Amino acid sequence: MEDMPEINTLGLSASNLIHSAGNWRVHSIFKHNINIVNNQNELLTLSSDMAKGPFSLNLSGFFDFIAAHIERKDAVSISPDGVTVGQFVFPIKKDASLYDARVSFPSPPVLEKSFVQEIQQLIFEEYKKSEYASFYHNNFIPLVNKLEDGQAQPADLLGLGFGATPSGDDFIMGYILWQSRGKEKAVFSRKLLFHKTNVISANYIFYLQKGHITEKIKKIVENLFTKDKIVTLREARSYGYTSGIDFLYGFTEALRHFSNI
Repeated sequence: MEDMPEINTLGLSASNLIHSAGNWRVHSIFKHNINIVNNQNELLTLSSDMAKGPFSLNLSGFFDFIAAHIERKDAVSISPDGVTVGQFVFPIKKDASLYDARVSFPSPPVLEKSFVQEIQQLIFEEYKKSEYASFYHNNFIPLVNKLEDGQAQPADLLGLGFGATPSGDDFIMGYILWQSRGKEKAVFSRKLLFHKTNVISANYIFYLQKGHITEKIKKIVENLFTKDKIVTLREARSYGYTSGIDFLYGFTEALRHFSNI
C-alpha cells in the first residue's frame, strides 16, 4: 500500500506570519478557538488550548476577556514570541507551522462500496435530525446529486448554507481533499472564493488547495480509514454544528466519484 503525500494543517509559518502585511484583528470567537484576520483577509485560527495567560485559565473567562477586546485596534499583536491577544499569548515556533499534524492517504482506497454507502446513510440520518433538515432535503442533497450527474459544478456549492463555514463549503473541502490526495490543486481562485463565500471559509478552502488542513479534518479522515463508523461519526459531529458531517459527505462523494466506489 503506497502512502500519498502528507498534508500540513492550516497555519502560516512563523516567519511568514511575523512579516505578513496588514494589522491583525479578532474576526470571530467560537467555543474552542478564535479567528483573527489581517488587512489582506488572511486568516489565522488560534486554539484555546494554545493560550498562555498570567492567571488561571478557564474557557468562559478566556472568551469573555477576548470578546471585550474585539473593538480595540491594539487587541492583536504578533512578534517572534507569538500571537498576543489582550493578556494572552499563543506561542509559535520559529520557522515552523503553528500546527504540524500530518495525514496520509492509502492508495488504492481500502474502503468498500458498502462501507461508504453505510457512512452516507448515517450522514443522511444526521441531516434529518438537524434544524435545517428541509434545507438539506430540498436544496443541498439535490444539488450534490446534480454535481455527480454533471449538471452542476463545485462552484455552485460555494457559500451555500449557514454559519461560519456554510455546508456547501465544508462539502467542497471534503470533495477537493480526496480529489487532490494532498497535492496542490487550484480548483478555485482566491478572488472567486472571497466573492462567493465568507472570510473564514474562503481561507480554509484556499489553504486546503495548497495542502493545508485543520486538526479536526485530519482526525475525521484518519478515523474513516480505520473503518470505525461510530468513531468517525462522533469525530465528525464534534466539528462545528454540521461542518464535520458536511465535510464527511463531500469526502465520501469524492471517494465514490473519483475512485469508482
